[in-house]
Amino acid sequence: DKIAKEGIFFDKAWATPICAASRGMLMTGRYATITKWWYNFDYGSWVDENGVVGDIVPLWITSPLGIGHLAKAAGYGTFWGGRAGMKDVDNLDKFGFDQGIFVPAPQEILPNPLSDFQIVGSGRDKDGKKIFVNTDTGKVEPGARAQRSYTWLPHALLFNPPKEDEQLVYYPNTKRTEAAYGKGTFGPDVDMEVTQKFMETCVEEDTPFFLYATSRIGHKAYDFINQKVDT
Repeated sequence: DKIAKEGIFFDKAWATPICAASRGMLMTGRYATITKWWYNFDYGSWVDENGVVGDIVPLWITSPLGIGHLAKAAGYGTFWGGRAGMKDVDNLDKFGFDQGIFVPAPQEILPNPLSDFQIVGSGRDKDGKKIFVNTDTGKVEPGARAQRSYTWLPHALLFNPPKEDEQLVYYPNTKRTEAAYGKGTFGPDVDMEVTQKFMETCVEEDTPFFLYATSRIGHKAYDFINQKVDT
């Protein structure tokens, strides 16, 4: 409430009833007619500089000036957290944000080596349906989908973390956080810790900050503690 009162609060926005298309609109301020992100399984098509046809049009191609760029150009420190949903973790720097924290999709990057809490594809059954396996138990999980835990033992990927040479680094990345990391480590708490540190740094440097928080809540998730599909 205090941040909304002392900062800028937007009370109106346009979106769609589906995940990816809404993320595209919020990030760019443009409708799907320009982003080409129509819904979760249709992201348009494009031909890159090498003549290769891709089945996902990058938002930074159709909309090179996004909300992160605008905030950064105005002098704000920029932080992007939650669910990236941009289909390409190798180009997060093209969205205008200084730092961030995400749980990447399984197809985007290798998993956190410290966490077995993930569901991975393992071929198809005799009827042609995809088989998904819990890497923690080795059991097939009917009704689940490919995913990584963002609750307990989270696969929290840091983007441009301070004092790191690499652009993408998994949490835990310090001796203190490594010592504390375990089944009791809760993803939203990690998000808050990293985000709060960014905010504190901006305040110390007398820099205004812009937080772009894209929630993971609302997505179907697997309960790795109780080994149960959560719908």
